[in-house]
Formats: sequence, C-alpha cells, structure tokens
Amino acid sequence: MLTTVGSTSARDTAQHDKFSAYGIDHFAGTHVAAPLVADCIGWLECKVIATPAVQDAHDLFIAEAVAAWADERAFAHGKYLPLGDTPPAWRTLHHLGAGNFLVPGEQLKAKTLASLVPQPG
Repeated sequence: MLTTVGSTSARDTAQHDKFSAYGIDHFAGTHVAAPLVADCIGWLECKVIATPAVQDAHDLFIAEAVAAWADERAFAHGKYLPLGDTPPAWRTLHHLGAGNFLVPGEQLKAKTLASLVPQPG
C-alpha cells in the first residue's frame, strides 16, 4: 500500500482524496490543515518555509516542525526505546528509494572514542 499510495497523485483518485480512495484512517492535526495518518508511531505537523529558489532548483521543501507526538510503545523520554523493548509492529520503516524499504532488526550500541583508546597502566 505504501508504494502505491506514495506513487499515486490525488488528482487520479475519486474526489481527489487518497485517504478515501485507499481507506486510510486519519484524523485532523491541531496546528496545520493537513491530516495525520492513524496508527503511526509518531507524527509531525510542519509549516512549509517559502524558499522558491531551493524548491525550483532541487524540488526540495524546507519546513518547520510546529508540533510533534510519539507513541510511547516505541518512543519515550525523548528517545527511541531499545529494539528488544519495542514490539516488531512498532518499529520504524525507512524508505531507501526505488521501492526498497528497511525495518530495523539489529541494534548496535555506539562506543565513544575514549573507550577505544588504550588506558595507561
């Protein structure tokens, strides 16, 4: 569904509404007029910052996050929970391009450079 919805223009759906055409559950945002998709692990409401030169040259839009929420089953106290504490259905989905996606399956713990330097003695 993700690839189909993302590759379809609302102009090509009945009433120009992809949410209705594909049965996507959603609810109203609180800060901007864009709907939020239900059952996500997090939501950002953003306001587009007008940068016509960047938009025209690179097809890139710059936005300011004006509101954010996260489901505590995957994100709490300002951080993602360890993978082992997160239900598999609540792991994030990452688009790699060309119809390829990644779901985290292994968690690695970073080491500081100080921990890699041999200590005297």
